[in-house]
Amino acid sequence: MKSMIRLMVTSATYRQSSLFRKDLETRDPGNRLLARQSRLRLSAEVIRDSTLAVSGLLSDKIGGPVSIRPSPTR
Repeated sequence: MKSMIRLMVTSATYRQSSLFRKDLETRDPGNRLLARQSRLRLSAEVIRDSTLAVSGLLSDKIGGPVSIRPSPTR
């Protein structure tokens, strides 16, 4: 895990500036090279939910035995 985190934070994509550059927009309009990033980052919950949705494991049903919110104590 430690080597994976080190690989991510030392990558050129992670270290590059997020300032808008017109030349990058014309060279890579679809952002396939990950040259542009908004200054606002996604929350952990959004990343979790999108990962579950892509994998087909996200349930639209609220509640149940595996609910993410604990039931109120009585």
